[in-house]
Amino acid sequence: MKVEIVSNISEIHPNEWNNINLNDHPFTSYEFLFSLEESKTVNPKTGWQPQHIILKNSKNKMLAALPNYLKAHSYGEYVFDHSWANAYEKAGGRYYPKIISAIPFTPVNGPRFLYKNKNKNFLIQQLVSTIENLTITNNLSSAHINFLLDDCSELLKQRGWIERKGIQFHWENKNFKDFNEFLLNLKSNKRKMIKKERSNFINSNISITKLTGDDLTSSIWDKFYSFYLNTIDRKWGGGIFKQRFF
Repeated sequence: MKVEIVSNISEIHPNEWNNINLNDHPFTSYEFLFSLEESKTVNPKTGWQPQHIILKNSKNKMLAALPNYLKAHSYGEYVFDHSWANAYEKAGGRYYPKIISAIPFTPVNGPRFLYKNKNKNFLIQQLVSTIENLTITNNLSSAHINFLLDDCSELLKQRGWIERKGIQFHWENKNFKDFNEFLLNLKSNKRKMIKKERSNFINSNISITKLTGDDLTSSIWDKFYSFYLNTIDRKWGGGIFKQRFF
């Protein structure tokens, strides 16, 4: 087995990467990560330097991977550790760069360790060992793995990693038969407000069309990008994604 550190995902064949992307998770797909890099949304200038960890066998076949980045700041992670950075630097250390395994600008739980089902625990241990060695060898302050699935958390804790707790609000479908049954679970004022919003939409003469694949023309994506910028402007944010990404 050999370990490779890849600074550009285009060096990897899409099929090889997607073959170890269990359940075809969209945010760990080759296409999504490639689009981030190819559009320059993710690159050293934006503070995200790809350093993907790849495991291969003796026949050069890809067995496992960990999307990974060298970070020059803590933005775009949605788990803020600025207080850690301040404390570390006040104590005389240099917090950045740090290593992080995450999906840039995407606070969605999902797989971070990509592998074939066979030898799962062994392959994960090898990936974790590699990220630990990279941190120590390069005298980095820390390594982070964000929004990973719970089944890997216990393994990391056994290796001495510190678990960072966060809170997200998720809506769950508790086997509601229909939308009205969902509404019955709400307080009356919430129920009235939602019904009013929905009736306003029904009477607004607005229609919804679902488009996929080739139906999404360049002009539609251009409009989508303008909506994205408009949302950013209204929220006093900074436009992260490049038009080419969309």
